[in-house]
Amino acid sequence: MKSLTSNRGMTFVEVMVYAVVFLIILGFITHLLWGTRQAETGRKRLGIFQDLRLSSQKINLALSHATRILFPPADGKSYHQIVFLSEQGELLVIYLNDKDQLHSKRINNPSISGDLQACAVEILRKQGVQFGF
Repeated sequence: MKSLTSNRGMTFVEVMVYAVVFLIILGFITHLLWGTRQAETGRKRLGIFQDLRLSSQKINLALSHATRILFPPADGKSYHQIVFLSEQGELLVIYLNDKDQLHSKRINNPSISGDLQACAVEILRKQGVQFGF
């Protein structure tokens, strides 16, 4: 006569198969999340490069209309500002602020006479732009 009791437990082989399947699924999910994080980092980096490219184009356009560079002097030192007059007679300055962010200011119809460089620097100091000599 047959016994009617059944073995409802799992064998060692079944446990190993389930563990391997679980590890494969876990590895796939981990790889997917890691790839998403890398893609996001790449998108941010691409955005920064695009901002740099646009800033470079704007600076290039502004400098192409410059009639006279007032600051920095041609002494070979490193400066973080450039001051120039445009074709329209505007005084423009491009500089790095204390947080190393690029800024520009445009002053329409500045009253500049005599020493152009000294007048321009004085006007800009009144506007809150500090110069590193």
